Amino acid sequence: IGRYLKMLDSKGFTIQKSNQGRILTEGGIQWLSKLEDSLARAEVQSQSAQAFKIDKYSDLIDLMKARRAIEIETVRLAALNASEDEIRQLRKTINIYYRYIAPKKDFVEPALDFHSIIADMSHNRFMKAILEMLFFEEKRMEDNMEQLETRERGNTYVIEHDDITRAIEDRDADLAARLMAKHMDGILEAVEYQVKKMEKSTPN
Repeated sequence: IGRYLKMLDSKGFTIQKSNQGRILTEGGIQWLSKLEDSLARAEVQSQSAQAFKIDKYSDLIDLMKARRAIEIETVRLAALNASEDEIRQLRKTINIYYRYIAPKKDFVEPALDFHSIIADMSHNRFMKAILEMLFFEEKRMEDNMEQLETRERGNTYVIEHDDITRAIEDRDADLAARLMAKHMDGILEAVEYQVKKMEKSTPN
């Protein structure tokens, strides 16, 4: 305890004041406030991480509904804020996606890359961070599924990605948002179908 007190003294966070013992300096008060903020933030982040973790297949439905709400806004912002270089990068993911569809390769990675790049293009780091957590949990859950309805709809999804990209290239934020809403509705419908199918096949 003595060593810690001397360390606080040396950093100017505390001083000895006659019969009051050590008291916090102005710098010490600011340091303590930052420390309390850091601890509070760590606690909130820990609770959020637990909230994002999904253990039931039915949680995928709520996850996709959250994704839908956020992605409609990120694509609107992307159409308004994206640089030309970012848009070219997005177009590259479409080309990669098409190359996965023809030989019927698993297209999950390029599909999620598309949505992740749009989140980057929105230039809103909070939406990007939330989506990355949702992507992680979604992929973790889907990796445990032998059959996945969304994997049967790649031909449709890649065309929808292409249409969304064109809207972004044209800087048409409203059209991009409408197309993303339609795209996410289709994914949500596939997930709901998948979950209901799995629930019926699972014995009570």
